[in-house]
Amino acid sequence: MDLDKLAQHVAAARQASGHFPNEAEQVFTAVLTALLLQGPPSDSTDATANRVKPITASEFFSRLRPTQDVDKVLSAAYFCDVHRSKAEFSAEELRQTLLEAKISPPKNVSLGVLRNAQRGLIAQKEKQGKKKLHG
Repeated sequence: MDLDKLAQHVAAARQASGHFPNEAEQVFTAVLTALLLQGPPSDSTDATANRVKPITASEFFSRLRPTQDVDKVLSAAYFCDVHRSKAEFSAEELRQTLLEAKISPPKNVSLGVLRNAQRGLIAQKEKQGKKKLHG
């Protein structure tokens, strides 16, 4: 990032934090962080520079290395939601994601979903046909 762009971000963060004198420091930090995380504008002329190779299930799980069945299911749900942009998925889709990542799935994936739902980490959706969807 060039210094001019950084200066613009700092100025924008200062301006925003000026509207909240009691929380100025927190607002400044939050706004500056958000602006820095945005990355380059999407209208960039070099389309190949903005292309990011999507992460595979194997790469994702090699970083996390979940060992407990409930953590494997939760990780698979996160991968489907974030990296595959699937807000709803079935227990079978989670099982397939684990197999794709070469992770041994739990014998009962639905039980892992239920345990995560009880912890408030996965929301259970209505049944559609024979498959229960989660998100």
